[in-house]
Amino acid sequence: MNLKCLSGLALCLSLAACGSNEKEIPEEPSATAKVDAIEYFQHLSTKLVPCDQAGKNLGSAAQDGDVAFFNAATAMARICLSTHKDIKEIPIPASVGNTVHKQFEDAAEVCSNAYLAKWASADAMVDALNEPDKISHKAEMQNAANDAAQGIAACEAALVLAAMNAGATAEELGLTQPTDKSEG
Repeated sequence: MNLKCLSGLALCLSLAACGSNEKEIPEEPSATAKVDAIEYFQHLSTKLVPCDQAGKNLGSAAQDGDVAFFNAATAMARICLSTHKDIKEIPIPASVGNTVHKQFEDAAEVCSNAYLAKWASADAMVDALNEPDKISHKAEMQNAANDAAQGIAACEAALVLAAMNAGATAEELGLTQPTDKSEG
C-alpha cells in the first residue's frame, strides 16, 4: 500500500471517528422543550398552509371552467411539491429530547409523504384534464386524492402527538379555543 492510499485511508477513518455534522440529541428534554416543540409545530404547520389553500382553491376554479381548473391544479402541484421538500428542511429542536425528537422526525416523514401525495393528486388532475377520455387518469386521480387525505390526517395526528408528548396542550397548539378560567 503506498503513502497516498494510507493517507487517504487515515483521512476517511478520522472523518468517520468525528461523526457527522448532526447535532447530538440529548436523551432528556431541556427546560425549553415545550416552547421549542410548540414553535416547531407552528412553523411546520405554517409551511403546510399554501398547499392546503391551493387544494381549497380547486373547488372554485372547477366552477370557472376547465382552463381555470387546469391552472389551479398545475399551481397546486407546484406548491405541494415545494411543501413536500420544505417539510424536511425545518430543523427539529434538539431541546425536545431523544424520544420526542424521533416522534417529530417520524411526523415530518409522514407529512412529507402526505404532501407528496397531494402533489400526485394535483398532477393526476392535470393528466385527467389533458386526456379526459382515459379512465386510468381518473382512477389515478381518485386514488391519489384518497392517499393524500389519509396522509394529511396521519400527518396532523403525528404532529399533535409529538408536540403533546413535549408537554404542549391542544390550546397551546391552537387546536381549541382558550377557556375563560374566571368563570366558575
